[in-house]
Amino acid sequence: MVNPNVIAGLGLSPVGSVPIHTPFTIEPLDCDLYHVDISFSNDVSFSNAVVICAPLGMQNIECLIGRDILENAVLTYIGYINQFTI
Repeated sequence: MVNPNVIAGLGLSPVGSVPIHTPFTIEPLDCDLYHVDISFSNDVSFSNAVVICAPLGMQNIECLIGRDILENAVLTYIGYINQFTI
């Protein structure tokens, strides 16, 4: 899931839409789908991944990485220093 500001900055065109429930809505919210390439610094990449563009609330969050990506990697999170590696 990607914040609308990020999608707007990339100038992407939607490839479809999907209704989703969020913590901020009562009724399903129709959200656009986009194809993106996702790369991490250790040469882990995912070409043509489908992402959902949706508001992520008033938090300073640009994206959420789902299990469809994480199932292909090892995620290590060190909470007390707010650091993660993939």
